Amino acid sequence: MGKLVVIQTVIPAYRIKVFDKISTELGDDFTLYGGQFFLTKRLLPPHNLNFINI
Repeated sequence: MGKLVVIQTVIPAYRIKVFDKISTELGDDFTLYGGQFFLTKRLLPPHNLNFINI
């Protein structure tokens, strides 16, 4: 299976459970990028999900 990469400008709290479930199922094959604010220049990881700091 390939990797799933999701890029989302903002990750609101109500979506965390969905991303937690995806992360549990896919493990290292899932990466989530997102910011705290719309159009932020800095990308931050939500909670303890798999992320890459860029």
